[in-house]
Amino acid sequence: PPVERIAFYNKWQIPFAILVLFILAFGLYFKFKNTPLKQLWQQIRLPMAVAAILSTVSILLLHETSTFYIILLVMAWFSACTNFYYWIKNKKANFLKAGAPLAHVGFSLIIMGALISTSMKDVISVNTSGKSVEALGKGISNATNILLTQGDTLRMGEYYVTYAGKHKEGKDILYSVQYFKKDTATHKYIY
Repeated sequence: PPVERIAFYNKWQIPFAILVLFILAFGLYFKFKNTPLKQLWQQIRLPMAVAAILSTVSILLLHETSTFYIILLVMAWFSACTNFYYWIKNKKANFLKAGAPLAHVGFSLIIMGALISTSMKDVISVNTSGKSVEALGKGISNATNILLTQGDTLRMGEYYVTYAGKHKEGKDILYSVQYFKKDTATHKYIY
């Protein structure tokens, strides 16, 4: 496997997802053999405007800066809006005829959810103990892992963690780790 797995897979998965969303956005609007471009434009301009507004708001709220993520987010909104509009306009919002348009909306929303959840990822387990964890194995980095020894309390982002101990239940070994925050007013730990 590649060292930077996320970057490696994003390199080809994001453009592929953009292409799929593009096809989903227009797919239902094309007629067999002949689709006048003027008619296509009239049908997609309202959902395109709505998608542009929703995309802009989403980008601003998420503080997104990655070009590929922005394009993917715009295409997900565009696909969701065009297919929802197709269901309302062409299928008269009839649930019995909602199969393809709502499946496309659902797929677009799943892609959007995956994008938002991965773009909001923030590493809080930066090693602050002063003990190197890199000797524990290949792929273990001080930048993304923390080493807890029993009784130590270490900061993880805005939280604190303490390794309290371990005990055995049957053949399982269970580790007791306590997570808490520090109250800024009283400077006491809140579990």
